Amino acid sequence: MFHFVPGVPRKKMERFAGLKSPSETEQPDVRFCYNIHFKYCIIFYLSICYPFGTAIVEVNCLNAYTFHITPYDLAFLGTIFIGLTFTLQLWFTKRINLAANRFLALALAIVVLRMVWLLGIDLRLTAYFPHWSRFPLQFSLALGPLIYFYVLKITQPEYKFRRKDLLHFSPLLLELGVQALEVRDSIKTGVATYETPTFRQLNPVLHLLTFASVIIYLYLSHRLIQDFYRRLRPVLMDRPRFAFRRLEGALLLLGLLCMLSLFSYTFSLTVAFVLIGMAAEVILKLDSGNQLSMPLTDRSDTKEKGRRLKEAVAANRLYEDAELTLTTLAVKLMIHPHDLSRIMNVGLEKNFSDFINEFRVREIARKMQDPAYDRLTLVGIAYESGFNSKRTFNRVFKEMTGKTPVEYKNSLRKEGPIDKLAPLSRMRPVILRSESLPNWAHEKLNGNYMFKNYLKIAWRNLVKNKSQSFINITGLSVGMAVAILIGLWIYDELSFNKYHQNYDRIGQVMIHNGDGTYAALPIPLSQELRGSFGHDFKYVVLSTDEESHIISARDKRFMQLGRYMQPEAPEMLTLKMVNGSRNGLQTPNSILLKQSLATTLFGKADPINKVLMIDNKVNVTVTGVYEDLPDNSDFKDVAFIAPWDLYVS
Repeated sequence: MFHFVPGVPRKKMERFAGLKSPSETEQPDVRFCYNIHFKYCIIFYLSICYPFGTAIVEVNCLNAYTFHITPYDLAFLGTIFIGLTFTLQLWFTKRINLAANRFLALALAIVVLRMVWLLGIDLRLTAYFPHWSRFPLQFSLALGPLIYFYVLKITQPEYKFRRKDLLHFSPLLLELGVQALEVRDSIKTGVATYETPTFRQLNPVLHLLTFASVIIYLYLSHRLIQDFYRRLRPVLMDRPRFAFRRLEGALLLLGLLCMLSLFSYTFSLTVAFVLIGMAAEVILKLDSGNQLSMPLTDRSDTKEKGRRLKEAVAANRLYEDAELTLTTLAVKLMIHPHDLSRIMNVGLEKNFSDFINEFRVREIARKMQDPAYDRLTLVGIAYESGFNSKRTFNRVFKEMTGKTPVEYKNSLRKEGPIDKLAPLSRMRPVILRSESLPNWAHEKLNGNYMFKNYLKIAWRNLVKNKSQSFINITGLSVGMAVAILIGLWIYDELSFNKYHQNYDRIGQVMIHNGDGTYAALPIPLSQELRGSFGHDFKYVVLSTDEESHIISARDKRFMQLGRYMQPEAPEMLTLKMVNGSRNGLQTPNSILLKQSLATTLFGKADPINKVLMIDNKVNVTVTGVYEDLPDNSDFKDVAFIAPWDLYVS
């Protein structure tokens, strides 16, 4: 059976192969695996009189490579790396409600491990690590309970995990038992666990159980959030603000993606994206939220917590939010609303409304004395300070000051010295530039002082949060190192053999005889190519394989790798000559040396016309020196090139 290349006649193919006619009884299989119509040149590695027999001839371009990692695999790798980083961040960052963060970290770790398992199948790791599939990487039946307990701990921080709660994870024993059966079958048959009969029979059942488990626990998590809102409603001073609206949306999206994952494993990637988004939101709140650093369960220092609460609200001007409620303030401060209410009631002896309105009234009184706000009416100042109702503003202001806003402002105008010629006292202007107060520091400040302060603050934060800092620095370092290595690898692959100007038109013919593919071909094949396909190729070059030879010059002897090639080879490979020319192989007893070998043998002296000896048998004359080929080249190890006719003789 013959497979013909377009443009190559059938008879030429028969003559080219040197095989019997198709009409005869024995018909060998000859085909081209690559189109041989190169416009410039082609190179062959041929050995002496290789038995031809039945053959498949392949032509491989020097620049033809296969990237075994697809963009889909790269997305999996990136997601796995990010997921592991967030898992470590959630687990080791010691902040409020650490237990809830660790439940979320475990849920994310389960999804990441499953992605590792899917990626191993896609990359066919069994060919390199035959037993990798026996590692326990699937714990899908624990995903639903972990998400449920995460929601439970953030809605009820006082809840303590009990022994009977372990019953929620009992289905995981079933999944581990199935994996044990798969490993047993894998040991018996020698195949991967995902190719065993047990896997084919029971994996769909486990998949359905996982989906049912996740859906049930997501529903229970939704119920927990609704119960949280019902408990908080009696203490809210304004319309309810749903603190867990994003979390509910994420839970709904998780349920939808788990349903879609029944039909495609691709949705495992999107499930990981949702959990990574949840983890990122938690970490960002941990980093940017203003938290009360002391344990909220400690009742002995409630007044100190109240003081810090006032500082946090004043420093961040949280009272200016007209829609502020006890719930939203608790979310911004990353504490439970019940604890926040207790701190106000016990530590400050105020309710939420009085606590916030006191800040607003003080702010209004300050702005009344500031000429910059003369352009605003009293109601405008009230709206800027956090009030959203004129009636509420008038009532609260009179309750706290004993005067209406108009009376209070008129009293400010009446205050002043009896002497009408004396200037009225004015508020100190706000300093906007350091030049306004030149003597505010004991030394002259500059940019270096600012950077020193930044470094001090950074160092203190690193020391204060050692675990989180270690994870951040390590993750960033590993990520940068991996990105640089991948970039260097891609550059090396894309630039391979590009040293040769005609790299995209240089090919290598190999032969497949049933036992494997080899670079050794029969010498008569080159004559047939020149005779029958001379118009297709500019050069057809014979070459031996790289072999070790003893190169000696006077008292110096070195073992070097070299090739015997036909005279057209240097021109075809576009070698960059340092001395001599590319036509140096025209005479039988000549040799071309790479620059480093020539320097080793002759130092700084001119190597041209110097006599060498190959294997202590043949004397050759140096006719050229070429530049060392780069490491990303097929011929990087070739130290010398000798004429093909010398090899034949």
